[in-house]
Amino acid sequence: MTKSGQLFGTPLYMAPEQARGDIDKIGPATDIFAIGLIAYKLLTGSEYRTEARLAQMLLEILNEPLQSPSQKGHSLGDAFDRWFLQACNSDPDQRFASVRAEVEALAAAFGLPEMSSAAAVPSARAPRRRGTSACGAEAARNGETLSSLWNDAAFSNAAVTSRGRALCGNARSIGRPRSAA
Repeated sequence: MTKSGQLFGTPLYMAPEQARGDIDKIGPATDIFAIGLIAYKLLTGSEYRTEARLAQMLLEILNEPLQSPSQKGHSLGDAFDRWFLQACNSDPDQRFASVRAEVEALAAAFGLPEMSSAAAVPSARAPRRRGTSACGAEAARNGETLSSLWNDAAFSNAAVTSRGRALCGNARSIGRPRSAA
């Protein structure tokens, strides 16, 4: 919510501080929370939150502790469960310190080698759209870093479900222009 009481953000990926409208707490940790839910979606093929009514979803965000993916019937291993619960901790101070740390921990959860600085840092700065915050620009750059992890050949061979690999392959095509074939 904004100071005027307007809701902003996508409720499916909304952090508790965002749902509360706690403007002073909305920042990079809010993006880290959303990335946790996006990774869950990419690897399981399911949205974490399934409540169709906005009011009920907001109550769930504010009052219900998140369960691990395994508790929701999606076993991607204990390491991924721990990663997810830290990324989506209801306390922003308990989440990963940065998106880079989050991405590196995700790679480690699947037993991937540590990312080199060259692979983790985009070669070109992401363009900043008019009206986006510095936090949003940082998220865009870190999104490129996360995308490089999904594109990494080692990730495609990681011990994740074939459905997860297929979803990650589909994610690479999002936002790309369609060929005129």
